[in-house]
Amino acid sequence: MNTPPPSCGTKSGRAEPAIRAPHRPRRRWASLLVVAVAFLPGVFLGAFAVYGQQAPIRLGTLVPGPFGCDGPLTPSEQALRRGLEDAGYAIGRSISIERRCFQRPEQAASLVTDLLSQNVDLFVVWSGIAAVAVKRNGTAKPVVFIDAADPIGFGLIASWARPGGNATGIASISADIAAKRLELLHEAVPKATRVGILMNPKGPAAAQIDGVRAAASELGLAVELLPASSPAELRAIFADMQHRHLDGLLVVADTFFFVQRQRIVELVQGARLPAIYSHTRFVEAGGLMAYAAALRDESYRAAAYVDKIVKGAEPGDLPVEQPTKFDLVINLKSAKASGLALPESLLLQANRVIQ
Repeated sequence: MNTPPPSCGTKSGRAEPAIRAPHRPRRRWASLLVVAVAFLPGVFLGAFAVYGQQAPIRLGTLVPGPFGCDGPLTPSEQALRRGLEDAGYAIGRSISIERRCFQRPEQAASLVTDLLSQNVDLFVVWSGIAAVAVKRNGTAKPVVFIDAADPIGFGLIASWARPGGNATGIASISADIAAKRLELLHEAVPKATRVGILMNPKGPAAAQIDGVRAAASELGLAVELLPASSPAELRAIFADMQHRHLDGLLVVADTFFFVQRQRIVELVQGARLPAIYSHTRFVEAGGLMAYAAALRDESYRAAAYVDKIVKGAEPGDLPVEQPTKFDLVINLKSAKASGLALPESLLLQANRVIQ
């Protein structure tokens, strides 16, 4: 620390006043201010000082959807951005977002490569398919996944409490949610005895099928698996639907089905089958009903993972969370169009009813 030189004695023995160097206190306070800024994330420099960067943190996102990135931000993307802003980040200044969207699961791998070429610092991805695409790339960049089904089965994490590796986030409880969907479908169609299960044999269906079969046994329902992993296979299944004698349909959670949701809803309506879906966007597209984890809530919570990783936490040390909120959405207009009278007890359970 700079201090004024000591006073020198005079011939008379009296000490002369010390020479005061102008501006030094001002420089000292400026130095203290720089130190304070470096240790206060979110103040002036935000998280950059903590992350050791001069430029904004670059976040790469992978979003499934039928329209690519031509459309507006999805509600889930908006929720993530709100979460980041509430954590103290300024979108476009302290953190930038490179957005990529895929219409088919096989597109995800090339988009991961594209994002890495943009020097993203970490990934936020919706769906297990997107998370697997990042993992298979071999990058060590951190990954925060949202709504990933069966992350242990797909090798994304070692355990819920200690994920290990470079991925963590919020994963769906596939078996339990799938079983609940079948219960709700049975409540909507109490006379049903045989239900079809639309599943993708190439997706994370195993845990969901186990949950559905267990619930079907308790409810006294017979189930028929309907495997489809391409648009052509979807068409073939529904072309033969009238010969299957089904009383209802359950569509398991799958990225391919989500992307194809408009087409699937149209096929189901053509077959005049009561159906329950894995995402509320199916209902917004005209489907009868959906029971799903509240994806907006999950996306908002994902921002906390990003914040912790930016501040130095290892993804493998951050426990994977499970959904805490669920939505039951019913399209009453679709029910009336198909001549289905839904019981009042079911309507009272709904978080939202589309008239």
